[in-house]
Amino acid sequence: MPLINRATLPQEFFDITSALLLKQPEPQYLHATLWKMALSASFETDAQLGLMVPGREFGSAGADYGSAEDDRLSLSDGLYDTSLTVIPELGQAPGHTVRLNRPVYANTTYTEASREVPSGTTISTTPQSVTSEQANLTLKRYAGPFDQAHGQVRPYGVGRFDSSVMLHRSAGVAGRHLRRDFDRTLDQFVRTLFDQAATIIRPAGMTNDDTSAAAGSFPFSHSMLVETEANMDDANIPTFPNGKRVMVLSPRQCQQIAQDAQFNRQSVFAPDFNPIFAGTYFRSIGQWDLFKSTTLARPANANTIPIHYAQAWGPGAVGSGIGELPRTAYNTQDNYGEDALVVWLLYAAFGVLDSRFIRRITTD
Repeated sequence: MPLINRATLPQEFFDITSALLLKQPEPQYLHATLWKMALSASFETDAQLGLMVPGREFGSAGADYGSAEDDRLSLSDGLYDTSLTVIPELGQAPGHTVRLNRPVYANTTYTEASREVPSGTTISTTPQSVTSEQANLTLKRYAGPFDQAHGQVRPYGVGRFDSSVMLHRSAGVAGRHLRRDFDRTLDQFVRTLFDQAATIIRPAGMTNDDTSAAAGSFPFSHSMLVETEANMDDANIPTFPNGKRVMVLSPRQCQQIAQDAQFNRQSVFAPDFNPIFAGTYFRSIGQWDLFKSTTLARPANANTIPIHYAQAWGPGAVGSGIGELPRTAYNTQDNYGEDALVVWLLYAAFGVLDSRFIRRITTD
């Protein structure tokens, strides 16, 4: 006997979609936040879609779609803003490239005997030269989102007709995805710059990334902090205004060092640490303020073992500048105001100013 149910009488049943949004696990994009703090520039999406012309704007009907930050693991509100050197000349005509000079000091002989000028000796009148080296930053145009299937930047497209009856605001939907794409792109840019270290610190016995044959055979430990500090001190790498340096670890590296007895005895968690850094701040020990990031590089070696790349740096390692603040841009081909094709645009320059200021610490 047939029953009256959804299968036999589908006209009596329908589905509804709640306006409540579920969380999507997302990293904090620490390096993107770092850049925004240094340059005081963040990407704000538009409240409506379409060209800013009467009759060509739409997308505000429907429930709020929230912000891209709503999904993110709450790790940090920023990092030291002096980690990046801001180049204010970028974006000013004429030219795309700004060159920055760095003095090169000659190390000569400094003994007392070499510097003594005995009575009756004539000091040379032949001058010697001083030298400088240069770092270049070039302004470029960047855009998103990126279409992985076609290998190029392609816009998000929104139709006016359907957006008028959408559950959530179409401007919010497009804006949230634009903001997430922008932040992830920016985080990748800056994180890659801080990966360009002049010196790599490895645990004892680990000669290169492929040495590891089993995960955990070369863990992060207190000795890695001591060795990195000594290495940077020997190279005269400056500290931040608080007298410390920054090190960013992966969650696995944080887990490993938390099991180190010597680290636990000497490290402190400062509950009154600057609230700007609340969340990502992990511990402080000696010369280090340690932070956690989930977007650090973890390439697999020849034995398919993920190798975790921690980063340590002093101020002055990386530079950036903007020619124009990040913005939302629309194509004029809007089908008489019925469609909106939207991308984000950024005129900016990114570059490593001095890789000697950066250290990579590799563990498994």
